[in-house]
Amino acid sequence: MVVAPAELTIFIRGKQEPIHPLQIGSG
Repeated sequence: MVVAPAELTIFIRGKQEPIHPLQIGSG
């Protein structure tokens, strides 16, 4: 799977932070 660096950063941050990565990706 090819994922852009921005997507990875948001996904990782979402895991670390209480915010769900799904909600961030949805926006």
